[in-house]
Amino acid sequence: MPNRYRIPDWLFSLAAILAAIAIALYFRVVLPYPAIFDGQWIKFSGVDSYYYMRLADNLVANFPILTGFDPYSIFPGGRAVPVQGTFFAYMLCGIIKLLGASGSQQSMDTIAAYIPATMGALLVVPVFFAGRALAGRWSGLVAALVVAVMPGQLLSRTLLGAVDHHAAELFLTSFFMLFFILALQHSRSFSYGQVRRGEFPPAGKHIPYSFIAGIFLGLYLITWQGALMLVLILFVFFIFQFTSDHLRGLPTDYLSKTAITCFLIALLIFLPVSRDKMTLLALAAVILMPIALNIASIVMTSYKMKPAYFVAAVATLLAAGGLAAWLLFPTIYASGTGYLYEFFSWRSEQNVVVEMKSLFLPGGFFTLNMAWSEFALALYSGVAGLALLVYHCIRRGEPGHIFTAVWSLVWMFISFAMVRFTAYFALSLAILTGYAAGCLIQAFATGREARAETRPGKKARRAAPPARKFTSRQVAAVALVIALTAAVVIPCMVNSAALAKGNLGTPSNAWMEAMDWMSKNTPEPLGDAGCYYKLYPAPAEGRGFEYPATAYGVAVWSDYGYWVTRIGHRIPLSNPGTWNWRGEQVYFTAQDNATAARMMADWGAKYVIVDDRIASPIKFFAAASLSGMNEADFYERCWQKKGDKYEPVVVIYPDYYRSMVSRLYSFDGKQVTPTSTLVMEYQEVVTQGGQKVKEITSVKNFNSYSEAEAYITSQKQGNHRIIGTDPISSPVPLEALQNYRLVYQSTQKGKTGSTPLPAVKIFEYNQ
Repeated sequence: MPNRYRIPDWLFSLAAILAAIAIALYFRVVLPYPAIFDGQWIKFSGVDSYYYMRLADNLVANFPILTGFDPYSIFPGGRAVPVQGTFFAYMLCGIIKLLGASGSQQSMDTIAAYIPATMGALLVVPVFFAGRALAGRWSGLVAALVVAVMPGQLLSRTLLGAVDHHAAELFLTSFFMLFFILALQHSRSFSYGQVRRGEFPPAGKHIPYSFIAGIFLGLYLITWQGALMLVLILFVFFIFQFTSDHLRGLPTDYLSKTAITCFLIALLIFLPVSRDKMTLLALAAVILMPIALNIASIVMTSYKMKPAYFVAAVATLLAAGGLAAWLLFPTIYASGTGYLYEFFSWRSEQNVVVEMKSLFLPGGFFTLNMAWSEFALALYSGVAGLALLVYHCIRRGEPGHIFTAVWSLVWMFISFAMVRFTAYFALSLAILTGYAAGCLIQAFATGREARAETRPGKKARRAAPPARKFTSRQVAAVALVIALTAAVVIPCMVNSAALAKGNLGTPSNAWMEAMDWMSKNTPEPLGDAGCYYKLYPAPAEGRGFEYPATAYGVAVWSDYGYWVTRIGHRIPLSNPGTWNWRGEQVYFTAQDNATAARMMADWGAKYVIVDDRIASPIKFFAAASLSGMNEADFYERCWQKKGDKYEPVVVIYPDYYRSMVSRLYSFDGKQVTPTSTLVMEYQEVVTQGGQKVKEITSVKNFNSYSEAEAYITSQKQGNHRIIGTDPISSPVPLEALQNYRLVYQSTQKGKTGSTPLPAVKIFEYNQ
């Protein structure tokens, strides 16, 4: 009688999934909400979000047609809108149109802000079912909880306001992974021999699973131009799975059938959108290669050849395919190998773009700090699960297991090379953590839980014993799994909370006000405000976009380019998609007005925007590095002995004060005559860690720059250098910048210098 009121397994799982989704939404919506909806503005996190909101503005106004060219992207020249990566924009605008928010900018922005967070929370669903398919219900539940609280790139890409294609990448690939695993698991009974004998192949779930997996793969291919990495993973998987099955004497027909069904659907989705040759060639390879391996397996089996010969056949086919691609498609082959190099190369010295840093070698030295912020303890529980999964792959050769192992290993190595891809590996770590938990439960289970996988259908389940009997071993296993899961989840939650409540990269109020001022108080670059929403065909090859005489550009650091386009409705000279192309780093670090004037004339720029971040080490280091100089050419940390201790002192060199960004932001382009100049005497010493640093031995103050120079010239020994200690107080004389006029400065103050200056300044430039 009591069993009548027992909670069904499906209801328990549903409640757990909904709870995990609620937890995921808490971290993705509740915690970052004040930063996105601050009462005055609706802000988006990161800079790329504003690129997609620019596309959304145009697409909503002209739905379902998206402009093929955007003259507001960059000046001069504009940029073509890549068709292959616009599915996210269509999905974004489709939801906005469906909810009827296309008539209001505020409602449109509100809906858009919630879309990535919703997609991130829904990752719980495919992760649960993938974990359950691999190692049972407990595996899925643990995986769902871990992915809900996973910090790092996985969380930041799916936060409220992160309106970027990264959320769609994770959403589509997670569902593809789930349905592809299910298709593999349900298709092993298929055989082409049945078709030859006139027998109807057994009906099953594998056909719809393969079909749905193909849909998600096709949508992924038109969402992100780097989606070919997934095709490579599939290519590698088929090689391992065919080899495993053939060496075990198992039929391989199901693999080619699954590949044909899945990838033809993906190809049908991709073809109407793009004719990218490398993608088409990759899809062709991943369709034809399983067919060729299937034929080789059948032939070798029929002739009773040694299974080991299959390995030689696989190697021969790969070599022949690579040689054919190199001979027939040399350009595509070169692009493909370069593509792989970009994914797998370790940028150990990268210090400008955070997402391009190596996970363990950011800045060139080994550290676990970044790995901890990305995964916390889930890295170790996931790697343990991966080791267990690889062991089971070797023992059993289950296709779902081998696919998950290949998927995880490839993304692991890519993530180690570049932080940008840790979000994919985080999905794997959640599933692998769940897998380890599920295997632990199954290892101790001897009752109903262990028999669940072998009961084939509803009748068997109904015939199962109604009573749930737990042994002491089962209780101990569940308690251990709960304890270990809590140990993994709690640090993840701490990191996630800090990330969600931290700096999300949203524009400051000063930037929002500055862009609002610019949109209302500067000339329309194309003559009419409505031009921002018009459709523009891509110019013919070899011809650029013909701008009207009224057009002009806005000189700004590349990180802010999308803000200028979307919020200010003006045309920047650079943006994150073209960073380091236009030479803005040379402009901002230029030491004389003549060099800067030539660049402004070449660009056709009418306005310059500077802020406290580009004028400080927060972003100035990037301008220094990309311009071919070192940050230490402008400022560096030295050490000075005070009493018995050495204290750090940041000294600023004359080249910083002479740079255009300093002359504009700190001094408004005005003439500067210093009233005092400091000269430091220093010696170079080597620390115990082997680092060479400067030790300040004395500092002298002079009434004028000329006196300081004369003193340095008179010194016959020692190292001497003119320095400043305040970025808004120059120790060197500066000439006035004649062609610049300050037209706007924000009410919000910045954080550079002893006296706070306006955070954002806009200058008009007249040639």
